[in-house]
Amino acid sequence: MVETNNGTNDVEDQPAFAVSGTTSSDEFSNTDGKELGYAMFASAVIGFISSFFPSLDTITLGSKITTIVLSSSVTCNCCCASDFKLIPVTRMYGALTLSMISTQFLLTFIYVYIVNVTIGGDMYEELYSEHHESFNWLFVYVLFVLEILTILFACLYAFKR
Repeated sequence: MVETNNGTNDVEDQPAFAVSGTTSSDEFSNTDGKELGYAMFASAVIGFISSFFPSLDTITLGSKITTIVLSSSVTCNCCCASDFKLIPVTRMYGALTLSMISTQFLLTFIYVYIVNVTIGGDMYEELYSEHHESFNWLFVYVLFVLEILTILFACLYAFKR
């Protein structure tokens, strides 16, 4: 503490110090969240590559959940990202990453529900008939496009500042 002339330690009597950095919401940081962006991009790429190997389903699921957690913490300004001053466009890339991978999960759960509950049992073989083959390929194509968009938006969040 700094003593004043009269010997008291009042806060009002202490000299004002300049605070390094500003806390204004008008200024944004270009480096906040870069490490989370790198991790989000890496987990999205690992999830995409491991999805081609059926024996790595656990790694695929874990990396996709990691991508969801990282992108939601950046988007919602919670946890470790609470003090980030992100540029609005950068935050938008995080939100788009979250929406793409969440849509993947939603479509996957809907597809699994359709296959296992509605069509399951004796009708399961009908899913792979000529009539339903186009539905399967359409589903795989949509998931592939969503996965590429997830990686793209995670890349834009991490590297385009």
